[in-house]
Amino acid sequence: MTGIRPGLVRLVISLVHLHGGTTEFETEGFRYGCAFTMTLAFSSKRPGKVEQLADKTMEQEHDADTGENFRVLVVDDKKTAVETLAMYFEMQGFAVATANDGDEAIASTREWKPDLILMDIGMPRMDGKEAARQIRQLPGGDQIYMVALTGWGQEKDREETAAAGFDLHIVKPVEPSKLREIINDCRERNKDRD
Repeated sequence: MTGIRPGLVRLVISLVHLHGGTTEFETEGFRYGCAFTMTLAFSSKRPGKVEQLADKTMEQEHDADTGENFRVLVVDDKKTAVETLAMYFEMQGFAVATANDGDEAIASTREWKPDLILMDIGMPRMDGKEAARQIRQLPGGDQIYMVALTGWGQEKDREETAAAGFDLHIVKPVEPSKLREIINDCRERNKDRD
């Protein structure tokens, strides 16, 4: 696998899996290179008028909220998770910042003032719950839509993230359709406040 960056390989695999696909690779050994095969689901069904209208509406809403008008902060101590989510939001045209722990999340929020924060809970130094509590205390922190992205999904875990100030608790891995719902929920909440 000479010349191939393992982090990039993991990122590609994560993106393919995020879209319901599979990845395989073959190699004849060291210094012979690799052949990667990516398979993505394909639907031969053409979208009906309802889906086309929904897609068009989403595009129009998306155009109004892209770039500096809609900011997303992704927080996770796992580099691949941060890169994958950040790439997803960048591909949607949103401004994205990343952080790798609670302290960085607070500093980024203070400086950058995101509209949406997606944050892991189990991080070293300062966990996501403590970071969320401190973010809510910042000027404008009560206006941010915060989503806990975690591997913990018991009712007790959901109660703890709600008490810490999260608006939503999502168990990983998160599907692209759920990310779109989160974006729409955040937009609706911002419209209600205007």
